[in-house]
Amino acid sequence: MSDVFDPPVQLVASILAGLVALLGTAVVVIVQWVFGVTSLPPLQDALAKLIEGSAKGLTTTLLPTALCIGGFVAFAKHREGGGGGGLSQVAWVMLSGVVCVSLLNSPQMWVDGVDSGRQIGSSIALNATSSSIGTGSQEFPFKLGHEPTFTGNGRDDMLRKSSDAVWRTYVAAPWCIAEFGSFEACEKYGKTVLDKGNPGDDSDRKKWMQDNLKSETIGKESEQWWEGHQPVQRVVVELLALVVLLVFALLVLTLAFASLASLLGALMLLVTGPVFACLWVIPGRTRQWGVRWFDQLVGFTLQAFVVTTVLGSVLVIQVGITKMFGVYGWGPSAGLSIAAAIVAT
Repeated sequence: MSDVFDPPVQLVASILAGLVALLGTAVVVIVQWVFGVTSLPPLQDALAKLIEGSAKGLTTTLLPTALCIGGFVAFAKHREGGGGGGLSQVAWVMLSGVVCVSLLNSPQMWVDGVDSGRQIGSSIALNATSSSIGTGSQEFPFKLGHEPTFTGNGRDDMLRKSSDAVWRTYVAAPWCIAEFGSFEACEKYGKTVLDKGNPGDDSDRKKWMQDNLKSETIGKESEQWWEGHQPVQRVVVELLALVVLLVFALLVLTLAFASLASLLGALMLLVTGPVFACLWVIPGRTRQWGVRWFDQLVGFTLQAFVVTTVLGSVLVIQVGITKMFGVYGWGPSAGLSIAAAIVAT
């Protein structure tokens, strides 16, 4: 009966393993892409030119009008109030006028200032820890037989380390269990089994495994696993791995896109900024509009800084957790990784 039911169940296990590998690759690529677009020079230059173009008309129309109205209202309140309130209004008109002129005449400075939030967050989380945290665990689930080399760029090196940690934790480790039934057998034979395979042709790998992976070398239980006599257990392992990876991917990608969305939100606010910057010179409701616009601009910038820092911290923690595999095993270590991502989200 096992010869009848084992192959279809093995097919399900193989499909699940393929989905785990595909999703793991997607997480690694998307996170690297998000940190790769920490700065968007073409978009930022285009937005700066857009703001500069709109400022040409506002500089000769709305800004002088707003300054005249704002100055007149402030002076009138000064005459009515006998000093304090009016003088504060005059000072506000002068200060807001300076801010408005700086936005209209130097939009690139504002765009670069907004972008610096994500840049600082990325530097704090990745550059500062790249040299101190090491390369994580290069022995789990098996050694690859070479020492990784790095470029010296803190951010890029840390992204490579965290990508390797994610792949080892959520893709390679479940494959080891599903293929051999134990980490001990995988640690000894995993790399060789992978090296023997050729794209589209597994004949050499199967022949080598039949000749070398016998009960005398890896044990009876591991032999049954790689021969396909434990299909239900393999499905359970790959299904559990897929669920765990889905949870981690959802949390990490939420942080990644939140970081990017914060930057885009701040840049979009800058596009509408010239109008609000001119209006907040005038006391009253228009000034409230301008203050709200500025509050949201600062909020989006701080959000981009915080989210990028937190996302980088989750990746740094992932690298550190790989060093715990030998002590706590795969399950608790993956749980700690997901717990860190939940807290960050």
